[in-house]
Amino acid sequence: MTFHQILHIEFIKLFRRSNILFFFLMIYVLNSPVYRATAAVREQPMMLSSAFFEIVTGSTLAIFGMLLLAIFMVNSIGNEFNEGSYRKSIAAGLKKYSFFYGKLFLILIPTLLIIFWILLTYSLLGIFAYDYSISNLLQGINVIKTLHAGIALYYAGLLGLFFISVFRNRTIGLVFFPFWFVPEFFLTVFSLTGRINIPHDFLPGAAGWQLFTSNGFEPKYLAIVALYSAICIIASFLALRLREEK
Repeated sequence: MTFHQILHIEFIKLFRRSNILFFFLMIYVLNSPVYRATAAVREQPMMLSSAFFEIVTGSTLAIFGMLLLAIFMVNSIGNEFNEGSYRKSIAAGLKKYSFFYGKLFLILIPTLLIIFWILLTYSLLGIFAYDYSISNLLQGINVIKTLHAGIALYYAGLLGLFFISVFRNRTIGLVFFPFWFVPEFFLTVFSLTGRINIPHDFLPGAAGWQLFTSNGFEPKYLAIVALYSAICIIASFLALRLREEK
């Protein structure tokens, strides 16, 4: 099976009913930056477009965006395990590494959709709330921050891929990540304020959140996220390859 065929199959699977419903949920949840930006307009009638971009891509969007990516992967791949379509595909001749490559591509789609939603929200609110010109909007976009956000989102998808590939339990996965990411978020916030003292930089979810919300180049968080991503990729592939399908 060629790489083009793998991409075509994953693109078709993307529009299954459960994924469509999930995308509607994603749009609803990602409206949080709209509320925060609208509140900022009321509090500060005019601000620099760069500061406005920071509001739109704030910590709320980071935690919910990463959470949605992880849960999306658990739900999407978990459906294939639960319905037996994965086992049937393997029996029909689909190679496990082909299935795995397809899932790495699948993560990229919602990642790009969320980045697009961020830029669309920033642009529409900037135009209609602040009367920014296109040049003002382009100057306000932090390219490094946007790139970091994309990497952090893709990393969250890898965490979801790792969980469902290793444990093969969609139900547990759907509740695991909210109970994991949210406490990590608060532990990180308390640590940053000095209320507690823990190595929050090395928590898996917190490292991605720190990378998502960073404004400049952050080699430390990039290295931590890269290390965890490599572990997720290797462990996920081995879990698929070594497990016998009955």
